[in-house]
Amino acid sequence: MTVLVNGTPIEFFSTFRGLRQGNPLSPYLFVLTMEAFSSLILRAEKKCFIRGFKVMGRSGEGASISHLLFVDDTFLFCEDNRNHLVFWKWVVIYFEVVSDLKINLQKSEIIPIG
Repeated sequence: MTVLVNGTPIEFFSTFRGLRQGNPLSPYLFVLTMEAFSSLILRAEKKCFIRGFKVMGRSGEGASISHLLFVDDTFLFCEDNRNHLVFWKWVVIYFEVVSDLKINLQKSEIIPIG
């Protein structure tokens, strides 16, 4: 592996281990990865495969919320619609394949509201 420093490659070096918890780069890589996940969700939302919920402000303006990312938690919102749940499943599977990260289903849950 090599790294560019000021546009110039430095000497090659070998890697023995990946990043581990506590590494100063870990939070930044997590943010970059979640940004890619967020972009994937927004693309699916623009194509009307999934739809979040609308939050109205005092002035009557609203914002659509399909997901929230906080530290290492992700909240996904959708209508009570089987098709939307299926598309959410495919978005998550696609993200797993592309990022090589796995969703821990034992720590995941679906909470119906309303």
